[in-house]
Amino acid sequence: MSLSNGRKAELLAQLQALQDLSNLYYEKSRAIGIHSLIEHTGLINEHLQILRRAVHEEAVDVAELNVHCGLTVRVQPFEVLYLAEKFSCMFVPLFRDANAWNQFRTEAERQGCGKGNI
Repeated sequence: MSLSNGRKAELLAQLQALQDLSNLYYEKSRAIGIHSLIEHTGLINEHLQILRRAVHEEAVDVAELNVHCGLTVRVQPFEVLYLAEKFSCMFVPLFRDANAWNQFRTEAERQGCGKGNI
């Protein structure tokens, strides 16, 4: 895949704008004090970091990166661990019921994971 320098610059500027928004979200989340939403900022920031690296190193147009398009990017093992920790902190309390967790997992697989995207 190849990105023009102009498109790469545009994507990086958009990602920076989202980083700025995430920073504001973090400030507001801390002021409100809902821990799972503070953790959400970490999830967003890690996602943004992965997307920036995909633009720089893999020349991926991350605007098109989603489960429906078939594009994938590399994620480092430490990023997987970090994302899992943030996800767990935010969502495990919602899925303590085994039926809810199984429904979530089944739906995630139906939505894309089970379609060869992972």
